[in-house]
Amino acid sequence: MVDRLQRNEALVRPRDFIDVLGTEWPFRTATIIFYALATFIPVTASELGRLDNPSLVVAMGIAAMSVLTAVALIFIAKIVVPESVKSSPFRVIVVLSLLGFTRGALVSIVIDTLDFQRQSFLFSRLILGAISLPIVLALLSLVLRRISLTRTLRTTTRNDISTTEHNRDRVLSDIKSSQARLIAEIDSTLRPAITRIRSTISDGNVSRRVLSTDLGNLVTGVIRPLSHDLATTGSTIPVVPGHARQLVVPTDNPPIREQFNPTFTAIGTFLGTGTVLLDMLPFWPALGATVTVGAIYYALLRGAGFALGNRTAHPSVAITVVATIHAVVWIPAHLINRQLFLPPDFPFNPWVLGVVGSVLLGLLYQLIVLGTYSSRNQLARLDDVRVDMTLQLSEARRRAWLHQRHLTHLLHSSVQSRLSAEQQLVRSGTGKLSQRETTHVLTTLQSVLDSIYVEPASSDDAIKIIQDTIAFWSGMCDISLEVDDRVAADIANTPDVGEAIQIVTIEMISNAIRHGHATDIDISIQRESKETIRVTAINNGGPVGAVSAGLGMALYDELCANWEIRDDTRVTVDALIAARGNNRLDSAI
Repeated sequence: MVDRLQRNEALVRPRDFIDVLGTEWPFRTATIIFYALATFIPVTASELGRLDNPSLVVAMGIAAMSVLTAVALIFIAKIVVPESVKSSPFRVIVVLSLLGFTRGALVSIVIDTLDFQRQSFLFSRLILGAISLPIVLALLSLVLRRISLTRTLRTTTRNDISTTEHNRDRVLSDIKSSQARLIAEIDSTLRPAITRIRSTISDGNVSRRVLSTDLGNLVTGVIRPLSHDLATTGSTIPVVPGHARQLVVPTDNPPIREQFNPTFTAIGTFLGTGTVLLDMLPFWPALGATVTVGAIYYALLRGAGFALGNRTAHPSVAITVVATIHAVVWIPAHLINRQLFLPPDFPFNPWVLGVVGSVLLGLLYQLIVLGTYSSRNQLARLDDVRVDMTLQLSEARRRAWLHQRHLTHLLHSSVQSRLSAEQQLVRSGTGKLSQRETTHVLTTLQSVLDSIYVEPASSDDAIKIIQDTIAFWSGMCDISLEVDDRVAADIANTPDVGEAIQIVTIEMISNAIRHGHATDIDISIQRESKETIRVTAINNGGPVGAVSAGLGMALYDELCANWEIRDDTRVTVDALIAARGNNRLDSAI
């Protein structure tokens, strides 16, 4: 499309987990609510393994209390912690760790008081809370932030499309209304005036002086006001320069192996299983089993990534593959731990719940990846529509400007000049008007009406006109011209594209010589994409400095989808012209 902006793939980087903690997202209500939902299952599994008499209902009640305590502490911190602290990722990590530490202490005090458990698990709750709270909030903040940004971009892009479409339709309407207004004005002023003169001539009694006066009044009383009215009421709708450049590059579906993050999942599983096992086994067997399960997760996921290679699939298929691997990879870890570390009577369910609950957090990473690619491609499709609409607007503006330019120039220059010349011929003669003179005047008057009512023919070869202009400046400025072979065909198919290229290029040459005193200009006219042609002029003139609005700037705005002037070692004028190859603009839009 148009000047696609090459952006880095929006995969999650380790640094993103730190940076997001310096934003408002960790303390947003939505993040806190999702934190409660995401951690309820792992905490339930942990508490189930700590009970003297395992009961899922009791474990869920303790988990609810623990999660709600964390939620309350986060909301308090949201109010109490200064903004200067919340803007620093590392200070936020410290704050969240302290909140997790406090949550663990409060929950242990309550549980110990109620005497639900064999022993106090204060130490494990303190460590788990301090470590898990920053990690989980960072992950959830990252997920919700990206969802929000994508929704905002989609809304902005859709609004942009709607505004551009409205402007395009307004320009097209202005073309028709301007033409209708002009025809009505001609029918009420110019046509009757010409009809009166032709009637006077047909009567055969008109004098040379009267006919000369009538022709002069036609010019000063009708033609000039009509051309002035058209020139001052043309359609001009401002469009932000550079609008057509902002295009997102669509991406293919990511390889399935890129959706794995073995390190992240292994760490999450290590923490989850450690929470359960350290409370149920002696320290060394628990540590060995925890390290084993984390290592097995990492190895199997890494192996699955290598086995899948760069295979791609539809997002729904990829999610199924990723979820299936995460769902079964705990089985070999459990079997190995059962043989090496776990006692024969080890309660199976708490450990399984802890592992599966931790893996759910690992799956969030894969969902971020798929969601990022999917959102990016949705934005790319929307941007395709927006840019195409912008190009349509540019084409409409160009059509309006060229039509207005043709009629204004025709009335102000050609018609006035023709009638003024006819007036001079009539006035300079002697005696009565001859038949040849009256026939000539009648032919001129008819040609005036014909030129107004008839759509202008296609312009001459734009490239030839540019070459003639370059030849004119020969000896005063060295000008080179490079033209893409495809441009000639484009000009033949869409004459107004050729006229726009011609006007813009000649304006570039003129400005470089008149304002920059350039003595060397390199011009390139290239078909850049199927929608655009780029005209670039690089000259050795003086720096442009502040660009002041004037006729030339307005000309670029009307004829180009985008343009810019850059001052480097040489001055570069760059113009992007909409050229989608449509023979008729209104049939395409």
